[in-house]
Amino acid sequence: EVCLQYLINRSEIADFPLDPIAISKGICRCSDAARAIEGRLTTTHVSEVEIATLMRDSSILDRSLSTSHSAKQVEQSALLILGPSLGRCASSLLLLTEHVLARMLKTPDKIRGSTKQLQIEIGTILPSLEHTQIESMGIGCADMEPKNAEFDAGNKTVAKYVREELGQISHLL
Repeated sequence: EVCLQYLINRSEIADFPLDPIAISKGICRCSDAARAIEGRLTTTHVSEVEIATLMRDSSILDRSLSTSHSAKQVEQSALLILGPSLGRCASSLLLLTEHVLARMLKTPDKIRGSTKQLQIEIGTILPSLEHTQIESMGIGCADMEPKNAEFDAGNKTVAKYVREELGQISHLL
């Protein structure tokens, strides 16, 4: 997450090459994994009180709990940490994509003279948006974030900006 934040900060002040294919794959994988974790957490439904207890009392070394309860506790604790982290990573990758595209649009002459390779690379971003459906469904595990409604709405808005910027770039190509 820190590395992604660094890249986002750098993309705001400097022009540096990024691999749109890798970013698209990252958006898909992080979003898909966060959604799968969200699904797993809802199928193994645990009340908010139980979740708080699991987070507070989670210890692999606690032998006083039954094996099945302990395994459930370990799984829930890990998923409650991993899911939101992957959701934040997908969100950061989406924001990074938006920054890079916005920066590209500031220099339309570079886009017009671009190579076929750039057209192919930029073309990988739209399928990642369509696959993840972030614009309509948001990013998985967003409801586990503090200020979850703002977080999820922000991701949907950024995804819409990315789609608009891709449309503008495609008109310049």
